[in-house]
Amino acid sequence: MKNVIYMLVVDVWRLAKKYKFRKMGDAEWENFINTGQKLVIRYQAQGKAVERLCRDLLDAFQTFYRQIGKRKQ
Repeated sequence: MKNVIYMLVVDVWRLAKKYKFRKMGDAEWENFINTGQKLVIRYQAQGKAVERLCRDLLDAFQTFYRQIGKRKQ
């Protein structure tokens, strides 16, 4: 289970890092959301707790990116 959690955190981090912690355009935002959904589906097979962790990590980064977008307007 430790390896699954490690890979989940790495996958979510790589997704967040891909957008360089800056404001995203509509296409980038849509891609971020779609890729995040694919990660949720991938980790769903590992159980409800792992799926919840994936969703929570993605929600945290989505909130972070929304805040960046609001600050730079």
